[in-house]
Amino acid sequence: MQDILLLHRHSHKVFSGIVDQSLVWKTCLRQIAFLPEGSDLPWEEGDEIYSGAEAFAFLLEIICGLKSPIVGETEIFGQFKNFTSKALESKNAMTLQLRGFFQSLIQMAKSLRTEHLVGLGSQGYGSLVRKLSKNDPAVTLLGSGQLVEEILPWLSKEKALQVVCRHPEKAQRFKEKYSTLKIDSLDGTPELYACLVVAAPLTDEELLRWLNSHQASHPVGKILDLRGELERPELFHEYQFIGLKDVFRNIEENKKDLSQRVITLKDLVRQRAQDYFERCLHRPFGWEDLCV
Repeated sequence: MQDILLLHRHSHKVFSGIVDQSLVWKTCLRQIAFLPEGSDLPWEEGDEIYSGAEAFAFLLEIICGLKSPIVGETEIFGQFKNFTSKALESKNAMTLQLRGFFQSLIQMAKSLRTEHLVGLGSQGYGSLVRKLSKNDPAVTLLGSGQLVEEILPWLSKEKALQVVCRHPEKAQRFKEKYSTLKIDSLDGTPELYACLVVAAPLTDEELLRWLNSHQASHPVGKILDLRGELERPELFHEYQFIGLKDVFRNIEENKKDLSQRVITLKDLVRQRAQDYFERCLHRPFGWEDLCV
């Protein structure tokens, strides 16, 4: 597996010079470009580069939720599966060569999660949002992705719910399970509930601008921000604002046990990555000959 490089960036600043954007995986906290070895890397200060077994182990830690603010969360695994599925649909040469690599990552992540991460459900986003909104009779969820899909079951039996997103048609799938769910457009002027869960990749400025456009008629009082790192907290001083750092404090009582489990699992991830590379068959025709 000497043929791949991962370029990791801790921000949403677009990679310059990468023609095939189908091979850039973006999450709330990071973006990762998959590049052939020998590429002219468009890296900037703060970027990280991984190759070989280190690249495999790095990705495995991410999709197992070991680099997430809430350890073991499942949403990132779903995001990776969606990314690989869409990338493979493009059927270009490199993505087809990566098929075995992606499949091995997914299979290994499933195994590791089953063996070592079962029982961490109480630390998932859904349970924490339910806890932090326990006194709120209604909740607005901003976004329509897998994070919203993960949260909805935890709130649906207790609260009135609303999903606001850029493409309301994509959120219609939620109606199959939650018939009373309100779905509104981000570009419209829906009546918002007082508790807002932010699960969409907006900048601080975009979020504040959107909130200000609704505050006169439909004021929001509490914000549960699941986007990642808050860059400009001073913008939200008028709100009861709970960010990921605040959310993470809710699981401090389990931190010692959790930390040891993470250390053990990271060691296992590195060993599994090394084992995978040692059993790969390196042939001159490329990655399609890898033994999966």
